[in-house]
Amino acid sequence: MTEQKPRWAVEGVLSDEMLERHRTRLGRSWEAEGLLDRSAIDIFARAIGDSNPLWQDPEYAAAGPFGALVAPPGALYRIHLGNAMHGLRGVMGYNIGTAWELLAPVYEGDTIRTSIVFDEIEERDESRFAQRSIIEHYRGDWTNQRGEVVARSHVRNLRVERSSTRRKGRDTKLEVPHPWSDEERLAIEEASAREPEQIRGSEPLWWEDVAEDTPLEPLVKGPLRMWDMICWFSARAILNGYSRSIRGILDTPALGMLHPASNAREPIEIVHVDNEAARTAGLPGAYDLGAARQSYQLQSLIHAVGDDAWVKHNSCEYRRFVYLGDAMTFQNTVTRKFVDEDGEHCIEVHGSVFNQRKEDVMPSRSVIALPSREEETTPARRRARAS
Repeated sequence: MTEQKPRWAVEGVLSDEMLERHRTRLGRSWEAEGLLDRSAIDIFARAIGDSNPLWQDPEYAAAGPFGALVAPPGALYRIHLGNAMHGLRGVMGYNIGTAWELLAPVYEGDTIRTSIVFDEIEERDESRFAQRSIIEHYRGDWTNQRGEVVARSHVRNLRVERSSTRRKGRDTKLEVPHPWSDEERLAIEEASAREPEQIRGSEPLWWEDVAEDTPLEPLVKGPLRMWDMICWFSARAILNGYSRSIRGILDTPALGMLHPASNAREPIEIVHVDNEAARTAGLPGAYDLGAARQSYQLQSLIHAVGDDAWVKHNSCEYRRFVYLGDAMTFQNTVTRKFVDEDGEHCIEVHGSVFNQRKEDVMPSRSVIALPSREEETTPARRRARAS
């Protein structure tokens, strides 16, 4: 008997006609809102392995710069629509980069509303990954129930034909999952488990004490497990079962794949936990999500700079896939010290995320305001909500 493989219900082709129809969607917006109560914040922090008490200990947070429990910046992804794929039926989509401008803290109990606008299409030449492809740009504002804009985002998605990526076969020569020895795996696990010890917390990192070309403490995560991906989907609050999932696939068959393991149509997100499903897209195995990786990057920065600093800007490029079994080391280096147009004492930080193959899977750039001994207050306290 021939072994059955997962198969997509629809295989889209990036034809001129399809692209012209897609351009008519430019300017369209999508809205969503969500409540970030204590439970939602706690679930998100646990899901990304973040032990910072600012997000989880009400007593600690009340004594901190914000005066109450707040959410980690990545928690905005619970409401995030900007990296969802719209249109181009049956054409694969990958989130390849996101930039965040973080303006104000999100407090426990805030209702966050977002409006995401599809505002640009870039056509790309043939690459080693696929033949014809495009990049979609989505920009969004994030507003709380007080009408305050707490963040702005710019998301880029790559859209490619599945058949094209299968022919190109990116990374197909890699051994996935990585063949760790027991000793190697244990070393990665022990480094990952040290995360709580790396939280700077209430000890300020003074701007005057930081020098250019200084590395911040690295953060290790991995090896990436199926469980970590399941936790991420729970953190995103996008797990829909039975009727709520099936209705979507019935309405839009391109969102499902017939999988022999269940002999049922699984949602498209199955590629992040199932190797066979991912291989139908020309990849060697299941892979992570850029939004999760960027949330880990923000975690590594906040752990290193402490409670009184503020990450003003963070932009990441998702250059390569991180596969199940891969390890990630988040390395950040201060490349510049300056006083910005707001009069804040800032550092520019360039980041890299290296896998066990020494590949930088996510270069990044961040601007962080640090406390200064010349100022009476700190960047975090300056942004605290008035009682």
